[in-house]
Amino acid sequence: MTRDAMTRLFDHCRDELERGVAREYVTGNNDADGPFLLMWARQHFPEQAEALERQLLNWGGNASGEHIANIDNLGHVHPDTFWWDHDLGNVRERPFSEIWRDTRDPLMLGFRQRPRP
Repeated sequence: MTRDAMTRLFDHCRDELERGVAREYVTGNNDADGPFLLMWARQHFPEQAEALERQLLNWGGNASGEHIANIDNLGHVHPDTFWWDHDLGNVRERPFSEIWRDTRDPLMLGFRQRPRP
């Protein structure tokens, strides 16, 4: 079902581009979206697939812990809204900037490595 939904979205975007409609779409930052887009592009735009693959590799995947954060209602900082089971610290005890830059947490260290493990 997910692949079908993504294929429909990609086809819809292509149709809009061909009709001159300029619009941005976001799929929710699912880690599988990029590789699936690459598979789709290899079928529909094989001449552009290599450039897309380079862009995806440079992007590095999910932005959790790097450009996305979550602070819950109790002040606990998480790498994103899906990592509620991983507490990085609490803004009531330490400034967010200090928590966010702290790479003693192995998960945060991994998020900052290139390429990501």
